[in-house]
Amino acid sequence: HRRWNDRKNTSAIVKWQNDEWMVKGSWNRIKRHLPDSLWAGYSNTTLNASLGYTVDWIDDAFYAEGKRQRLYTNELMVENRHHNGRLEWGWTADFQKQKKYYDVEHMYHLNENQVYWENVPFRKWSRFISRKYNFLLDGTYQLGNRQLLEFQTNYSHERMHVNGSLMDKVLGDSDYSTLLGAIRNRYDQNIWNIQIQDTITLDKKGTWFLTPAWRYNRSVIVGYSDGKRFADTAWRWFHWITPRDRQQDGKGTWQLALKKQVNDNLTLRMTGGTYFRLLNMYEIAGDGAGILPAPRDSYESIFPLPEEGKQFDCSLLWNGRLLGAENKTTVTYFWRDSVNMLQLWRAGLDYWVYYNDIKGKAHGWELSTNFKWKKWELDVKATETIVSVQKRNSSVNYAYTDCLSTFQPRWESNIRLLFHPNARWSIFGEMHYTDDYF
Repeated sequence: HRRWNDRKNTSAIVKWQNDEWMVKGSWNRIKRHLPDSLWAGYSNTTLNASLGYTVDWIDDAFYAEGKRQRLYTNELMVENRHHNGRLEWGWTADFQKQKKYYDVEHMYHLNENQVYWENVPFRKWSRFISRKYNFLLDGTYQLGNRQLLEFQTNYSHERMHVNGSLMDKVLGDSDYSTLLGAIRNRYDQNIWNIQIQDTITLDKKGTWFLTPAWRYNRSVIVGYSDGKRFADTAWRWFHWITPRDRQQDGKGTWQLALKKQVNDNLTLRMTGGTYFRLLNMYEIAGDGAGILPAPRDSYESIFPLPEEGKQFDCSLLWNGRLLGAENKTTVTYFWRDSVNMLQLWRAGLDYWVYYNDIKGKAHGWELSTNFKWKKWELDVKATETIVSVQKRNSSVNYAYTDCLSTFQPRWESNIRLLFHPNARWSIFGEMHYTDDYF
């Protein structure tokens, strides 16, 4: 427990299974006390406070104080598996119901700062309630001694109801282009995914493996707005603020993987291809507790677009003896070129949105190694990520201009040293390093 950022998590799970069936139910409750905003260097003479790093120490007051969120999640899943000769297949059906409640314990109403409350929704309270149904069918078929076909398809439907402060406000002309005008009362999202891949053993010794894969991903997102909130002129000027907004996105992508087992200790692996990542409801609609949907000020789309691009990686895997110890090491080089990149941006003094009008490239190295001696064990992980991104700039007719990547440190590493005095005890020390990031 802490004054800000404290939490209480309670969960339970019940599961039963045999060789063919599995039934699982889960129940989760999370209570979060969200950290107060620092707003460093901001001065407010009305409150007689200079708010910044002392917000948790001396100046314990601002427009909103004590922000609490409660998350309730219930899930039920049923799975069935079958083996029919060369074919192994199964299906999974699951249902999830989630409630997100957000409330501010204490609010300061100041006449000279009334604009703080008038144009941004959910600052006082919000209710996000969703139900999601998902069905998945997958399996493998042994085409021959040196060829294995794998397939998977799933369909999901999610509906989210949204309510909160300012949702009952009738918008005037000045509010349509603000964040308040972009909020929907309900969201529906239907997702359909298909994936087929074939693993082919290229030589008789079983040391070369080629795996081509093809995927198709499609999403239909529909936003419903209560017409009572809008004046008649709004629907002519802002095409994304209508009683029913629909956006469909779909694309096929491919990937090619090659693996070579050089000997019992060394394996080489590389993959390359295209990708198409659909957005989830959290990224589209936010959570009503500081993360809100992105207002659309361009003409290209109603909702954020799926992220897509090209990617490549190659790895060296070692499993053997090194420095007198049993050692497992993986070294990977990765590269990605993306458009419609999704990044979390601070869009106001106390709220954030997921924008994806960004394109860029990333490449880097990743190391993971583990050493085991008789009573000692050393685990090291390190990643270097070099990112170059550009964002669409409304001030220059939406041309791309250079910007910083959010929440992406160049270096991140973790070192853990363990000592096992006997089979029952272990003592360890661990250090985690995160580089500067924007």
